[in-house]
Amino acid sequence: MPDRSAREPDEPRLLDEEQVLARCEYFVDVQLWPREPVLNAGRWLDNFLADERPYAVHLLGSFQYFADDLTNALLQGAFQGLSRRVADLSAPVAVAYAQWEDFRRSVLITYPTGEQPNPTDSGHTFARKARQVLGIPEQRILSPEATLGFLQRHGARPVVFVDDFLGSGNQFRETWLRDYKAGSATVSFAGLQTRVPFSAFYIPLMATARGRLALTNAAPTVTIAAAHDLPRELSAVHPASIAWPPSERVNGKRAIRLASERAGFPDTGGQHVEDWQGFATQGLAMAFAHSVPDATLPIFHAQRDDWFPLVRRS
Repeated sequence: MPDRSAREPDEPRLLDEEQVLARCEYFVDVQLWPREPVLNAGRWLDNFLADERPYAVHLLGSFQYFADDLTNALLQGAFQGLSRRVADLSAPVAVAYAQWEDFRRSVLITYPTGEQPNPTDSGHTFARKARQVLGIPEQRILSPEATLGFLQRHGARPVVFVDDFLGSGNQFRETWLRDYKAGSATVSFAGLQTRVPFSAFYIPLMATARGRLALTNAAPTVTIAAAHDLPRELSAVHPASIAWPPSERVNGKRAIRLASERAGFPDTGGQHVEDWQGFATQGLAMAFAHSVPDATLPIFHAQRDDWFPLVRRS
């Protein structure tokens, strides 16, 4: 690795290992991070060679972990944020409040599913949270098929898709355009909306710029209202990454690549979840208590005989 000592005095530097590990311990103490059996920072750092370790430490310092309480707060915030879109904020408070309450009383909650829907899709977790956190009655929390059937029988209602992460946009696009068997008919959300003009909202906790752009093209009538938007530059492998000091971007990316090659994480051009740059080469450093996004770098979550993950995928 190049010499890192030749810097201007005020230039940002790589984070100090002792300080990063102390911060991790603090996060555990205040229960923002789980105990070592779930997330083990020290053992994860031992995966790296001596010249890679300073970069691993810095990347650990930017890692974001969202425990259940934080996840619930993000979901609550994203849903409440819809009030600014469905209520007339220029109207008297009582009128705007009534509009929001009408929305809450009529909204249907559903979720995106994968190309081959299965019980492990994160949408199922968020369907439960819609009842527990948002207080939506269970009879209005429906599968995609049941949602389409309800709209065909009863007419337009607002539909909110709940989810944790909008990454590439593939999963939501497939859900929006897929033909489902709904009652005696086969129909997609996109197709039904042309006949039953329901309003559609998608409220992932986190949304990448890439995912937003993909859905702007594939599902332009869906309003995306994420709790947080993630810029492209948050990626540890982006040329203008804000995950590294500017002078360390090239070295940081190289350290990740070398460690990933040694651990056996392939270069698939982002086509696989264990691509060394993450799915769709999004290169993120984040996880939720219930799951790790495919866009997260596999050096954080992948399990191999000779590679210990920082956090395990559930």
